[in-house]
Parts: sequence; C-alpha cells; structure tokens
Amino acid sequence: MDNQDNRVVQTNLTPNIPVNFGNPDGLSEEEIQAMMQEFNLGDQSRETSELALAGASEENTEEYKFQTENEFFNETNLTKKAQQFNSEMKINKAILAAEADLASNEDNKEQWVLLGTLKQEGDQDIEAIYCLKKAIALYGSDSSPEKNSALVKLAVSYINECKLERCLSTIKQWTIQNEKYPEVKATLEIEDLTEEAKELEKVIKAIEKITPEDTQLLTLLGVIAFTYPDFDAAAESFKNAVKADPKDYSLWNKLGAAFNNSLKSDKAIICYETAMKLRPNLPRGWNNLGVAYNQKEDYHNALRCFFNCLSLNPSAVTTWSYIQGVYISKGEFDKNDKIAARDLDYFKTLFNIIDPNELPLPKTENLDESLQKVLEE
Repeated sequence: MDNQDNRVVQTNLTPNIPVNFGNPDGLSEEEIQAMMQEFNLGDQSRETSELALAGASEENTEEYKFQTENEFFNETNLTKKAQQFNSEMKINKAILAAEADLASNEDNKEQWVLLGTLKQEGDQDIEAIYCLKKAIALYGSDSSPEKNSALVKLAVSYINECKLERCLSTIKQWTIQNEKYPEVKATLEIEDLTEEAKELEKVIKAIEKITPEDTQLLTLLGVIAFTYPDFDAAAESFKNAVKADPKDYSLWNKLGAAFNNSLKSDKAIICYETAMKLRPNLPRGWNNLGVAYNQKEDYHNALRCFFNCLSLNPSAVTTWSYIQGVYISKGEFDKNDKIAARDLDYFKTLFNIIDPNELPLPKTENLDESLQKVLEE
C-alpha cells in the first residue's frame, strides 16, 4: 500500500508496500486496500463516509453455500447439537450441525441466527449478512427479543462491510418494530446519511434514558458513532455497555475497536485480551488483537494472533494478507512461498498457535480490574 493515504488505522500492517509484492492471491494494490479498509469492528476507517458510500451500493445476494462434506447430514436434533457445540466452543462442528439442519429445514430462524453469529465472529460478514437477513425475514412482523438481537447483529455486519446506508436502515428498522419502546420511533427519511445518523442517534439516546443499561441500545449508539466516525463517542457507549454486562465478550471486542481506532493500542489490547479470556475461540477477536499488537510494532504477538485466528477459522483467508503485511513491515520476504500456499502447519513450527481441540476454559476472573484499566483517563 502506498504511503500517501493512511486513512485506515490498520494500514500500519502494510506500510509502504510496493504495488506488486507477491501477495498470496496475486491481488492488486487496490484489492489489498479494499481488504484492509473493511470495518471489522477492530480496524475501522478514520474517514468512513467515502468508503461506506462506495460499499453501500450493491449487496451480495448469492445463496448461502452449504459445505458438501458434512458429518451431520441425516442426523436428528441438530438445533440442540449446534447450540451445544457452540457452548463447548467447537465452532466448526457448530457450523456443520447448523448447516446440516438448515439444508433440510430452511425455516429454522433460530438456526439461521446462530449460523450468522458464528460467521460474523469468524470474520465472514457477507455470509453472516445472508444468514441474519434470512432469519429476520422468517421472523416476519414478530417483534421478539430474538429478532431484535438479530437486527443489532445485522447492523454490525453491515458496518463491518462498509455498508453505511444499510446499517442505518437496519437500526431504523430496530426502532420501528421494537415494541419494548413504542413511544419512540425513527420514521424520518433523510437522504444525507450523516444527518440520518444524527437523527437515529437522537432516537436511540431518547430510548436510552428509559433503560440506560440496555446493552443493545448502547451497542447501536456505538455503531452509529462509528459511521461519523467519532471513536471517542463509540468508546463511551461501549464502556457503558461493558459496565452493564462485563461478561459479554462481544462488547469487549467492540470497545477494543473504538480504542484501537483512537490509536489507544494499550487499552485496545486489554479489551481484546479480555474478550479472548471470555471466548478463547473467537477468530475475529484474535484477528483484531493482532491488529492492535501490530500498531505497537509488536510483530511477534501480532503474527501469533493472526495465526490463532486462522487455526480457529481457516476460511478467514484475508488474514493471510495481514500476515504478509507484517512480514513486509519486518523486512522479511523469505516466507512468501509459505504464505502463498497458506501453509499453517509450517507456521505452527515457528509460533505457539492455539489448538481448536484443546482450548483453554473461559475465565471470568479480574474483569473488574480490566474494566478499571480501560476506564482510566
């Protein structure tokens, strides 16, 4: 990536990359930039409007492609099995069980939500968007907490994909159909996206006064703040969300995103590491933690985290580009062939990479200490 436009905090992953540096997929510089400029709630753009408008035009409408080799085809009680695998942090088995269930029962909205959540946490937002939209359509006019939760997740995936207009539209839908707060609705049709974001922010803040510790509300406020972007405001919203529910790993991950984009890498690392303690099998969290370490030029830990992400989710292929960016930052080019081959086994000989089959148990100790550290000015 050239050094004329450092709009994205994550661009430190690939400083001063020449146009043709032998990237793993033979990608052009522009394609690499596009990958680097995804929001990812961990590496958002510092100037989002242009990127968001560019990404908001068209949406991938391809059908979800189920994996053809699936050990759970023809098995029964797959909804329960998928949920159990997820609780046991066996995400690949959870995905397979969910897919096998949906292949024969595509109207299972709860399973679509679970699959969408797993795809989002695996840094695969295009697939997550499809799954979550499918679930929301199946809920129809229902205004259940489950549908509301799916809408919040969909808004997050839209902003991860730089689809600002669709993100705001989803948040608006959340306010309109949410029977928990019938007195406050977002009905304005505003062409200017910044003005629409501000109006939505007013609506959500009005609801927040009713229930100030509602983590869905606080998450939506944080997401809206990312659209401006105002990362300090986003951090305040996610701080309040974490205070309300310190055991929610996804909130710690989002708070880390706000800090990382404010160039507060130390606090971002605290947040991401806390998220990993609560959910050791979170691929997106490991990826974001790698970004934060790279901001500090701690390349060894950055690479370790990126490889952990790939160990948990080999489908997170853009992570290989981040890895090559780190090696370029280090001035090391002897790993190009291994990166091009996506040879994770080779890198396991160089790094202590997490084993998906031997994950540490989630830890909830010292959450107050972590919270205190990130609240300090």
